[in-house]
Formats: sequence, structure tokens, C-alpha cells
Amino acid sequence: MPLTPAEVRAATFSTRRFRLGYDVDEVDQFLDQVEGDLAQLTSELRIARDAESILESQLEQMVIRVDLLEKASRETSPLGDRSNVDAGLVREKLRALLLEQLALLDRADYR
Repeated sequence: MPLTPAEVRAATFSTRRFRLGYDVDEVDQFLDQVEGDLAQLTSELRIARDAESILESQLEQMVIRVDLLEKASRETSPLGDRSNVDAGLVREKLRALLLEQLALLDRADYR
């Protein structure tokens, strides 16, 4: 399980008398920096995952809408199969655009 900001904050180090050891102030300063960075990254990851979920939901809704438009165009259009192909192309274009958005969002998670 990944380390949390709270676990970093709660970390303690023992000191030794009359021996070489770590400078407590340096360790505390480092832990403060790690905690802040970890909290920021955790927040950014949560935001990115929320955005990804929203985009996936939008993709599902658009696919449903395109399917409905495709069905309606077959039922009402005198063009028959041609309108079906056009709706299919629209659906694929929408899907490609949304998948591209998801890929960009996914790459942003690792920056």
C-alpha cells in the first residue's frame, strides 16, 4: 500500500547520544517537504481520476446518442445504408477524440 501524507507526518526517528546519527532538524525538514509533495501528488491524482471518470461517462453517453441517431436515420432516411455508414463514422470519430483526451489525461498523471 502506498505511503500516505499522514504516515510521513507521523514518522519518528530515534536519536543516539554520543554516536554519529542524523540531524533531527534536517530529517524533520525533509519529511515536511516529502509530506507536502506527497499531499500535492495525491490531490492531483484524485483530480485526474475524477476527470477520467467524467470523460469515460461522457464517452458512454455519446456512444448511446450516436446509436440512437444511427437508428433514427435508418428509420427515416431514404438513403438507407449510406446514412448508417455516416453515423458509424461519426461514432468512431467521437470515440477517437475522447480516447485521445483520456490518453492526454493519463500522461498528465505521470508528470
